Amino acid sequence: EKILFEQNSKKLQEKRTLQTQINSKEETKKEKDLKIAYQKQELANVFKIDLTALVHDKTLIKQNNDKQISAIGLLKKELETVLSEFKIIEEKTSNLNIKEEATRVSLKQIEALVKAIDEYEKVSQNIQKEQNQIKEFEEQIKVQNSINVEKSKLLLQIEETLQTLKEKKERELLIKNYEEDRKKLKIAEECFLCGSKEHPYISHSLNIDIDTTTAKIKEQEILLSNERNVLKQNEINLAKLSSKAELSVLELQKLHTSKTTIEEFFKSCQFEIKPDSKLHLEEQKLQGEQELKELI
Repeated sequence: EKILFEQNSKKLQEKRTLQTQINSKEETKKEKDLKIAYQKQELANVFKIDLTALVHDKTLIKQNNDKQISAIGLLKKELETVLSEFKIIEEKTSNLNIKEEATRVSLKQIEALVKAIDEYEKVSQNIQKEQNQIKEFEEQIKVQNSINVEKSKLLLQIEETLQTLKEKKERELLIKNYEEDRKKLKIAEECFLCGSKEHPYISHSLNIDIDTTTAKIKEQEILLSNERNVLKQNEINLAKLSSKAELSVLELQKLHTSKTTIEEFFKSCQFEIKPDSKLHLEEQKLQGEQELKELI
């Protein structure tokens, strides 16, 4: 009995398992049927046909399917044509963009060259101006040096004249101091100062004019002071001229550096400056601007 019970239990369990599997398959079938029904409804909506006809008429389904495939094929061909035309237009547009960019770059270079030419001409003019200025300063310095040399000689002469007059005044003062003693001298008698019996100036007086000598000394002193002031001012003027000349030399060096920089720019652009270069560049600029307008 125990064995029989176990057998029956096992069979019951197998039956339940089979029933569960059957129920699961039925549920799966229902889900598939619902899915198929939904897809059929979708196809009916796409093909715009009755769902019942779609279910029962396979020929109609095939016809509509072929029709849609044909329409899709035509659309595909049209798309390929449009893509081909678009590619051609894209290539043309790309070429135009490249040409436009090249034209703009060319115009910028032309503008830079025109500006460089203007600067080059200005620098060249300033170089010539500074060279002329330096030459003028050098001539003025040369003249001023010559004047100062002559003025120094004149001062030396005045100083010598003044010294001579001062020595003369000293002698005259000395003679004047002994005038009263000279009047006391007698012929053939010894001089009470030197003991000499000969007195050559006893009978006539010496020509002594201390006031005149003093006036001449004053005159020479004034002249010396004035000439010294003139020489001092000349030396100041000479220093100013030398300073201006040095500044012009420095400016000339800067101008030459600027000129060299511009020439190097011309060289990098493979451009040779000529008398008509600017006019030629202006013509190129007008032509480039016209081409740019056409491209835009």
